[in-house]
Amino acid sequence: MSIIYLARHGQTEWNHGVSRYCGATDVELNETGKAQAQHLAERLKETRLQAIYSSPLKRALLTAQIVGDRLNLPVTVDEGFREIHYGVWEGLTHARILSGYADIRAQWEGDPATVKPPGGETGIEVAERALASLRRILEEEKHERFLIVSHKTVHRLILCACLGVDLTDYRRRFSLGNAALSALEHDQSSFLLGLHNDKCHLAELSANRRKVGEGV
Repeated sequence: MSIIYLARHGQTEWNHGVSRYCGATDVELNETGKAQAQHLAERLKETRLQAIYSSPLKRALLTAQIVGDRLNLPVTVDEGFREIHYGVWEGLTHARILSGYADIRAQWEGDPATVKPPGGETGIEVAERALASLRRILEEEKHERFLIVSHKTVHRLILCACLGVDLTDYRRRFSLGNAALSALEHDQSSFLLGLHNDKCHLAELSANRRKVGEGV
């Protein structure tokens, strides 16, 4: 049996506050995101990971490298785990997309598996490359425990495909916060969800933000 850990990258300036669609755009972690990655690394230090794989995008790769440094493991970059390309929506806010691309946005919301943003990718296209990478790791590397650091869309599509959920529903069935951890148990051809969107390792950061807000 293998355990596949899935961790989303830490926070960036594009996915907090007035967030922007950030897929292929290579945005870096902000200071909060780096702190989240450190806490994720502490969470994973007892899991006996044997390997770490990462999207090539900076926000995921730095998250993976912070974990790798803490666990003394190298990071292998895999293009299959790159985030979805949002095409012309890259860098735009939700409000701007609704005002300029209302019709195609509604179609995409209804079926993000087969409808693509103008100039972007479909969910199916992302799933195909991510699952090809995952299959290769499972079949060739034979790790008992490994980590994939990637992105919200990539991980939700992996979860849908492995658990038999229609890819059309990936945006409706799974949520995933920054630096959140999920885990799949794999035995031959079957998958079992052991953990999803767990953020307990980030509790201290949340408590510190509340104290700052209260002026303590």
